[in-house]
Amino acid sequence: MEVLDSDGEPLEGYGLEDMEPVTRTVAGQPISWGGSADLSNLAGQPVQLRFHLRNGKFYSFQFQSE
Repeated sequence: MEVLDSDGEPLEGYGLEDMEPVTRTVAGQPISWGGSADLSNLAGQPVQLRFHLRNGKFYSFQFQSE
């Protein structure tokens, strides 16, 4: 998953190359970029999400604050 700005460009540190791959089928699997799943620094700004799947199925997602 990539986090994109309002123009559809990946935000620095949140691009596909920064994301740690998800290789398990587990509900509640966190997504992280560079070891951190914290998106609090993006609060208040418009973002888009782009999901990339290979041999996978996508059911749902949710944001959680810690």
